[in-house]
Amino acid sequence: METCISLVPHTGAQPRTRSRRPLPPLEARDWMTAGETALELGCSVATVHRLRRGLFPGIEPVPFFQYGRKIIFRRSSVAGWRERNEKGRLAA
Repeated sequence: METCISLVPHTGAQPRTRSRRPLPPLEARDWMTAGETALELGCSVATVHRLRRGLFPGIEPVPFFQYGRKIIFRRSSVAGWRERNEKGRLAA
């Protein structure tokens, strides 16, 4: 008895994709995504997440909010964090 294996992809129901609402314009909101925060700070998104988790010794973690899996950074909080860290570096 032979076993037949089909190499043709399954043509059943198509996978469902989520439709997402677009974000409001950057100027209209007081928060930023990790990518926008990276552009603001001049670093990579991975570095923003490392800063958020406090992985750099001597640098306080970047303040953030988490809604489910979404992580956002308030524009004013990031500005205050940046100012405190710059002043700390100048004093050292």
